[in-house]
Amino acid sequence: MEHCLALPASLHGQLREHLLAADKLESVAIILCHRAAGSRGTRLIGSELTLIPAEACANRSAIRVDWPVAEYLPPEKVTDIDQRGLSIVTIHSHPGQNDAFSETDDANDRKLFGSVCNWFDDGRPHGSAIMVADGRVVARTVSAK
Repeated sequence: MEHCLALPASLHGQLREHLLAADKLESVAIILCHRAAGSRGTRLIGSELTLIPAEACANRSAIRVDWPVAEYLPPEKVTDIDQRGLSIVTIHSHPGQNDAFSETDDANDRKLFGSVCNWFDDGRPHGSAIMVADGRVVARTVSAK
């Protein structure tokens, strides 16, 4: 099944302003998404943002950002997300034009989404995305494996 991420212009603009900061270092946010199923797959439709402040992130550089997942996805928030039937998409910036997920991105996604997919036992899709310098977004779904 195919999946795609759809962002309303207002959310895309907020993400662009946050993720593509003037300091040209990676930044991160969480997108909560509703889902719409169609004949060709599922569309994850961005509806809410959590912008992770730069000062909350560790190891922030032009090629890496670490953020305190537990602080921004605590159990009570996860329960709320689950009850509302939403999907989670994390998004971070690649301040250059590199629109490929790195090995570090792959490892971080496996670690995070191994947990996320276990929090929700209904098989709903979750994802990871990158925003590059020109505002393009590359997204993928991530499974527990």
